[in-house]
Amino acid sequence: MSDTNFGKKMPLSPSACAFLRAIRPRDAAGHRYSDDFAYLASAALYTFASQHVRDLAVMDAGCGLGFGSRILAQTARCVHAIDCDEQALTHARAHCRQPNLTFIHADARYTALADHSLDAVVCFEMIEHLAPAHTSALFDEWKRLLAPGGLVILSTPNQPLYDRISRTRGHRNEMTVKTFFTLLRSHFPRVEPCYQRKGEWERLGAYYRRVQRDRFHLRRFLPGALRRFIRARGAPGRQAPWPELWAQLQVHRATALSELEDAVIQVALCRNDPS
Repeated sequence: MSDTNFGKKMPLSPSACAFLRAIRPRDAAGHRYSDDFAYLASAALYTFASQHVRDLAVMDAGCGLGFGSRILAQTARCVHAIDCDEQALTHARAHCRQPNLTFIHADARYTALADHSLDAVVCFEMIEHLAPAHTSALFDEWKRLLAPGGLVILSTPNQPLYDRISRTRGHRNEMTVKTFFTLLRSHFPRVEPCYQRKGEWERLGAYYRRVQRDRFHLRRFLPGALRRFIRARGAPGRQAPWPELWAQLQVHRATALSELEDAVIQVALCRNDPS
């Protein structure tokens, strides 16, 4: 895609919208992106990262179906997309081809990439799937891979708020803002806080409370059209046109950790040296 506005905090241009529609994956390998809001939330995180990795060698840790890696490849010099799910990688290789993008079957904690061969690591919505004891090995591997001054961009749900709006299977280590940034600062000298989806509970709390009452997830047996109707009535902000959703889902920098307390997703920019 040649649109120079792609990746900036501005209204979604027609060409950027067309690109995002073209790379949107079908539900596959246990990943579901049938909901516009969920897909664009992930795409917005990767678009934010793409602003910071121009002409850099990047690893996308936990790449899943690969559409985020495809976004990074629009600006990065090269992208090594890593995942331990071979089924997801098969889908990614078939649908996200790009000359500067390589999909690798590996554990992000133990890769075969060379020391100091990367300028940046991007990792979105992955570390909450790891046991707490495994995060140190993950960060040690990233520091081995990064060149001096290398960048890490990662996100994870804000546990107290996320627990009120979603129960995601496979999450083993959701963290509070304090826990997350204390962990990062024990590994990286410079850590900058950012956030996505701030104030969502205040806007959509009534909808999420109704969803949480469905403890046995019986709504999955409802016809898709009926589920969409219920969402449209209960959470109209999640059913808006793509440009409006895009505006809701931008990543913002914070001046203090307290700004992240009412955000659904906490995001961090980390440097592996203090200079």
